[in-house]
Amino acid sequence: MIKMSYIEEYVTLAETLNYTKTAEKLFTAQSAISRHIAIIEEDIGAKLFVRDTRNVRLTASGQVVYEYFKE
Repeated sequence: MIKMSYIEEYVTLAETLNYTKTAEKLFTAQSAISRHIAIIEEDIGAKLFVRDTRNVRLTASGQVVYEYFKE
């Protein structure tokens, strides 16, 4: 089961598309957010974000999960 705090992190990251801003907003470490997003992706069985050195984007699956979590 996915923890509520992970869902909050996911929604915030989906809205900011920035790990640093998400970590600052939620007063947590970027590494913790990365771990929690990986747990959600593993639990769901889909890649939810596309990450490179400069950008973070939602995948199509990530958008569906975002909309579900927002409800």
